[in-house]
Amino acid sequence: MIAYETRLQNPNIVLSESLIAILKVYYKSKKRHPDTTNIPKSIFDGIEKSGLIINDAQITKILIEEYYDSKNPRFELELFGESNYYIDYEVKIKPISTEAVEYSPPSNKKSLNPTVSKSQSKNSNNISCDICGKVLKHEDDAISANKGNILICKLCFKKAF
Repeated sequence: MIAYETRLQNPNIVLSESLIAILKVYYKSKKRHPDTTNIPKSIFDGIEKSGLIINDAQITKILIEEYYDSKNPRFELELFGESNYYIDYEVKIKPISTEAVEYSPPSNKKSLNPTVSKSQSKNSNNISCDICGKVLKHEDDAISANKGNILICKLCFKKAF
């Protein structure tokens, strides 16, 4: 599919020099999207198969941006020849902070938080979420599971369901 669309959009074009790739991926959902590191390889294999590039090793610099578009999930790829272009970027502090997008481990992974023995947790006055480790101010800020052996903060509980 990628090879076919590439050929339709770029008939009779073959790029043979080293390239800079700007890849914009528009995911359907914020909750579920594939691992971003796997996407470029699949796309570059497709454009190599189309004949637009000779070898995916030509792409020496890659910039990937993630977006969300529930109505039109897609990817947009721009290729620039390194003989005429260079990429320049800088990371800046935002003048106004935005809400952080927090990630948690996949459901098939074990919790990375170290487990605390029951005797240690009972001696401590701090109540914390067993998933994210966040210290909770009140016991009402958590939901009890597994007959009271596990405490889950409301944010982690909401993310899970």
